[in-house]
Amino acid sequence: MNPELDATGREQAHKLANKLESCGINFDCVVTSGTKRARETADIVIGEKETHAEHWADLAEIDWGIWDGKVAMEQALELTMKWQEGFLDGSMITTP
Repeated sequence: MNPELDATGREQAHKLANKLESCGINFDCVVTSGTKRARETADIVIGEKETHAEHWADLAEIDWGIWDGKVAMEQALELTMKWQEGFLDGSMITTP
């Protein structure tokens, strides 16, 4: 999964950019992971400034496997349902 920012994320990035601007905070360089949403956030925060952006693969996120993109409650519900249906026993449950 490598989603782009949704409308809420773009709104939050613009608010951050405005706050940084109003506080007089500037950057020589912005470093992000290579994810689409990190790159998009950096682009919004940098705006028209002559700030350099670097994208480092070493900042990649953890691969959560089948749990990727799910919130904790969804994960817990899914595991509980599988356990109740007999697909899992306690020894098979591991967390990422």
